[in-house]
Amino acid sequence: MRTCVLCKGTGIIFDKRCPACGGMGKELEQELSCRACSGTGKYSGLICRACHGTGKIMRPRPPHVDTEWRDCHLCHGAGMRNGEVCGDCGGGGVILYEQK
Repeated sequence: MRTCVLCKGTGIIFDKRCPACGGMGKELEQELSCRACSGTGKYSGLICRACHGTGKIMRPRPPHVDTEWRDCHLCHGAGMRNGEVCGDCGGGGVILYEQK
């Protein structure tokens, strides 16, 4: 927890209990389940942003040469980002929100 900005950690402002921290001198935090991964810490069923769910990407080729497709480097051909660590919560499954 961080020191309350309003009362500077004293818990009192104008001879009364600080309304921002409830007199504790620290900002309150609430732990909530991550919305991006539903609290699992890993992506599940998220369409790959590189191949748009196809699992294949086009290999750059010079003009007048047949198009060559290969497995996507990000999802390895699956089209989905299953099992990849969630970037929002860092794999912890929860995010701390400051209550003010």
